[in-house]
Amino acid sequence: MFKKDKPTPPTAMEIHLAVEKHVLMQSTWRQVTDEELPAALAALTEIIGKKTAAQPSMQRRLGIMRDGSAYVLALEIPADAIIGQPWHPSPNGPPQFTVCGFPIAKGVELLAGPLNPEAELTDRRQRYDQYLKGETAKRAAEAKAIADTQAQRLNEEVERQKCHAGEWALLNSLERFACRLALAVESRDAGLAADLRKLVADRLAGTDDDAEAWPRNPAWASGLGLEALSAERRQDLAMMAQGERENATMETIPRDRLPSLKVMTGNSRTGIIAQWRAFTRANRGAAGGKAA
Repeated sequence: MFKKDKPTPPTAMEIHLAVEKHVLMQSTWRQVTDEELPAALAALTEIIGKKTAAQPSMQRRLGIMRDGSAYVLALEIPADAIIGQPWHPSPNGPPQFTVCGFPIAKGVELLAGPLNPEAELTDRRQRYDQYLKGETAKRAAEAKAIADTQAQRLNEEVERQKCHAGEWALLNSLERFACRLALAVESRDAGLAADLRKLVADRLAGTDDDAEAWPRNPAWASGLGLEALSAERRQDLAMMAQGERENATMETIPRDRLPSLKVMTGNSRTGIIAQWRAFTRANRGAAGGKAA
């Protein structure tokens, strides 16, 4: 059996010509009054039947020629030069239309047939509704992304405060390693973790800033092989350690204090460091006295 081909949909121009051919001038008709409605409804019922004519959507379409010669059916026509031209939803508003009058029989024929101009308007309205839903979803997604970002930043800030992120910058590389090591071993050896933190605490407090801050326990040197070092190696190590301490001290001197220290010491690096250490010791002593 041969399949019947689907009818070819009318072109935009065909719809346009059908509308243009039968549309009434706007000045020649008006909507029916309440008194005129029963007679207009009777005329509509003769064409489409009582049940369909009784629908409010159909009754709202009823009009009458201003000279009373005939009844009119109103249709909504897309407000374009040619019906069917490309149209895209935009923020400017829903699709525009014009209410046009047709002889009642021709209006019914257009609504029921393939040349119905309201079909395109219905499609445009549906596309506009989808556009609005898409825009609403887009704004909701953007708002959620902003809220999520703000929440993430707040959580990060809370975590930074809770975990002392700002203070981490006070530690040098060895101190940071000791703190990480303390965290790693704490579940297995809480005592070792406490000892590691005590070492870091002493360093941060400045109690081991110089060569005289040696541990009051001879066991610290056990297993290091210090006795086997040659005199030259001992001297090299001492100079490197001294240089490291001096560099560390120089880094702590505020830039605006260096000029006065250079004047006082004749620009001697050793003298600058000695003056600054004396100054900081005096300040600690004064602070300790006030605290007492």
